[in-house]
Amino acid sequence: MPKETISCEGGYCLKVGWDRSGSAQVGIEVSSLKMSLFEQLLGSDETLMLIGNAAIDAIDVSIGDPADVGSQILDLIDEVTGGYRGIWSNIDRHGCNDLIRFLRRARDQAFGRDE
Repeated sequence: MPKETISCEGGYCLKVGWDRSGSAQVGIEVSSLKMSLFEQLLGSDETLMLIGNAAIDAIDVSIGDPADVGSQILDLIDEVTGGYRGIWSNIDRHGCNDLIRFLRRARDQAFGRDE
C-alpha cells in the first residue's frame, strides 16, 4: 500500500495511504522511530508524575519515585499493545472529496487563494 508523508511538525507526521482496491486512509504517526504514540502523548515529566501518583494511590503503597512508576507503566502499555506509532482512519471516496474540499478551504483562508 503506497503511503505519502504530508508534513512532520511538532513530533507528529501527517500521512496518507491507499491501494487500488478502493481503500484510502489518513493518519498521524509519531515522527521519532524511538517513540510510541503513548510515549509521545504521555511521556512528559509532568504527565509521568501524574500517572505514577495515580498508580501509587490506586494500589495504596509507596513504591518509589512517581515519575519512574509512570514511565514503567507507559513501558508496560507499549509492551502489551505493541507500541502503536499512530492512529489511522479509513475514508471512502466521498470522505476523500470532503477532505480535499476542506483542505482547500483551510489553505485559502490561512494562506490566501492560489492564482
